[in-house]
Amino acid sequence: MSSFPKRGEIYWINLEPTVGAETKKIRPCLIISSDIGNEYSPLVMIAPITSKVCKVYPFEVQVKVRNKMAKVMLNQARALDKSRLGKKIDVIDAEHIKQVEKAIKIVFGIST
Repeated sequence: MSSFPKRGEIYWINLEPTVGAETKKIRPCLIISSDIGNEYSPLVMIAPITSKVCKVYPFEVQVKVRNKMAKVMLNQARALDKSRLGKKIDVIDAEHIKQVEKAIKIVFGIST
């Protein structure tokens, strides 16, 4: 059975090259795409994570990554080739996944 990245897992990912206000450098990123897509597609949807948590907006979710406070930036979500995935470093729980889903709805203006 082949392994694939799962929704809710956090990996180190090199986000370069970037343009303008896009989140840069190698950083932890949350897998936000569905497991069915993650298994069969060469792409995954990710959201970068930052340790700058002084302000958490409605389109962001505060989480702990390796026991340090951080936030997932859903407004910076993007599709990436799986070859960009580095080492898996953590996973978030079901409650935080629900918060991520809520923030995704805010980013995309989904009202249901």
